[in-house]
Amino acid sequence: MSRARRRTRSARLTAPLAAAALLAGGIGTWALTGATAQAAGGSADARDDFNGDGYADLVVGAPGATVSSQAKAGYVAVMYGSPGGLSTTDKKIVSRSTSGVPGAATANQRFGSTFAKGDLDKDGFIDLVISGGTAGSVVLWGSASGLTGGTALAGYGAAPQAGDFDGDGTT
Repeated sequence: MSRARRRTRSARLTAPLAAAALLAGGIGTWALTGATAQAAGGSADARDDFNGDGYADLVVGAPGATVSSQAKAGYVAVMYGSPGGLSTTDKKIVSRSTSGVPGAATANQRFGSTFAKGDLDKDGFIDLVISGGTAGSVVLWGSASGLTGGTALAGYGAAPQAGDFDGDGTT
């Protein structure tokens, strides 16, 4: 086998193996929202901006985190974009122990294992649906001040999805 062929095969395996190692190592779930849109034109894709300021926001799930002394209760961290990039000072940590979020942190709940986003209430701000294990999911509502409140979606917890499922143009 030629050296070039080995490099190609190795490069194909490196990215998936690195991603698997990061996830297995407890990094958690993450989604940079709107990175390519910002790089191309300086404004975030509307689906990626929870506070409507035109800058991409970042969601990071930490489902293995201890919350309120409960192992693997989990949380989600949201960092809001700014003209200078992601802001470490303008961030929000959300768990089942956060005021306004329904439910309570429980061991092995793994809140934040998965999440989905979309404008669920047609107000022009993107909302975030966070998985909450068997307790169901939670919707955090987008607003000019960022994600606020929390609404429980009982029974829908494993892998929330947002989309136009019936073709009527509404998420």
